[in-house]
Amino acid sequence: MQEVLVDGIYPHPHMQIPVLVLMTPDTSRALLIAAGGPEAMAILSHLHGIPYPRPKTHDVLATVVSELGGRVTHVSITTMAENVYQAFITIVAEGHKTVDIDARPSDAVALALRMGAPIYVAEELLQQHGVPGDQVAPWFAGETTFRQMEIDDEAERFRRFLDDVDPDDFLGE
Repeated sequence: MQEVLVDGIYPHPHMQIPVLVLMTPDTSRALLIAAGGPEAMAILSHLHGIPYPRPKTHDVLATVVSELGGRVTHVSITTMAENVYQAFITIVAEGHKTVDIDARPSDAVALALRMGAPIYVAEELLQQHGVPGDQVAPWFAGETTFRQMEIDDEAERFRRFLDDVDPDDFLGE
């Protein structure tokens, strides 16, 4: 599992949905997850310190966990099934009982932010479904697509190969 940080919530450049961006601390990889409107607002309000006059669902849940003597130790995004990410909220209850609660990633992240808990993503997800961290901003700006970035990256590697190749490398001995 790799710890990730919440980079933010951004509008999808082609659809009317919010996208949660989780970034590795070194910004080398990012995982993009579609989020519902209420969950996106819950994450954004916490990130920007925007208070609500009454507690929202994630605030209530954080209060319930705390008041019952529990704490969220971490959130983990573990797998993808049928194009849907699976997440778990790990809570240690009073008396040291550990409980893993199945949750949507955006709900899990909203709660983790409120409880100060770390967020983890399975390494396989970052490798298979993550994107290069430095390419997230251009994608959201509508300047490129991730497929085009893959093609450009492959072309650049081939150019470097051609620059470094020696014709003698192809001669048989």
